[in-house]
Formats: sequence, C-alpha cells, structure tokens
Amino acid sequence: MLSNNRSIFGYISRKWSLIPLADRLLWSDFAATHPRSNGMGGTFQLDGNQMFMSLNHTCIRLGGAGSEIAQPPIIESPAEVDTLVAVEGVAGGGVTLTWTVLGTADAADFIEVQLAGPFNSPGRVSVGSRFKYQSDQTGTLLTLEVTGLQEGAWYWFRVRYVDITGQISNWVGDQSQAKVTP
Repeated sequence: MLSNNRSIFGYISRKWSLIPLADRLLWSDFAATHPRSNGMGGTFQLDGNQMFMSLNHTCIRLGGAGSEIAQPPIIESPAEVDTLVAVEGVAGGGVTLTWTVLGTADAADFIEVQLAGPFNSPGRVSVGSRFKYQSDQTGTLLTLEVTGLQEGAWYWFRVRYVDITGQISNWVGDQSQAKVTP
C-alpha cells in the first residue's frame, strides 16, 4: 500500500507542475475556504498544493487512473454519512453494515469502508492508525456485507462519503462481532 501511495503522489506531483498559475490560484482559494479537521476538535489549513494533492490522491485511489481533477470542486459534496450500524452478518465470519446518508447521494460517488481488528473483546476502542481500507462502493448503496472475518472476533468499522472530486465527509463508526457459524 505504501508503494502505491508513493506512486500516486509522484504522479500527482508531476501533474501539479504542469497546471497553469490561474489554476494554482484557484486551488489556493479553495484551500483557504476549506479547513481540515485535526482530529482533536480543531482545524488546520492546507495550502493550494496540499489540497490539490489531497483531493487528487483520493480521486485516484478510489476512482482509478484518469480520475484526477485539474481545478478544485465548484460545488460542495452532495452528501455525507450520518449513522452506521454494524451487526452480525448473514454467514459465518460476516458483519452487516448499514448506514444512512444526509443529502442526496450520487451513484458516481463512493462510500469508503475501513475496519480495525480482530479484537478479543468488545471493549477495545481502536485508534485511527489501526484502521485499514476494506472496500468502496457506489455512493447510493446503503449496506454492505463484510465477509471472510474471523468468526467470533470483534471488529470496528467506519464509513465515509467521498464525492467524485475527492471531497470527504467525516468518518462514522460502529463495532460488531463477526457471526459464528452455528
């Protein structure tokens, strides 16, 4: 995964060097009006290059090659995840995730799913660094059956809405035990 991220950032860096000054100024203006959460309840400010890198990395990571954008988004993301419920899945080693979305989801956008675990008990509260990418799916789908997990183990899940331009919503999380085959 690390080499993949390096490849994406290398590609985007070359793209940044080719965009005109007018577009760089648009990125700077966009960054100035879109502070990021620092995870501690505060915010921090990216510069234009950092915002270009951030949004385009997300676009390519979820949308594939050729999905990068030369100019910042004109409109805000149309939706965000509001709630997430994780329950034992249908089959052994499964967990069913169901979420709600505020706003109007778009089929061209994504729901990104990450998990942390397995853990031996439900009391474990996982930190962000332990989450890893599980999958992504169409922005209009509101449920996912995660399979292939360790039966009886506990997992933390989190989901977020990602629009086609790389704008992300906050993570929403929940915990469940993977179903044990009877």
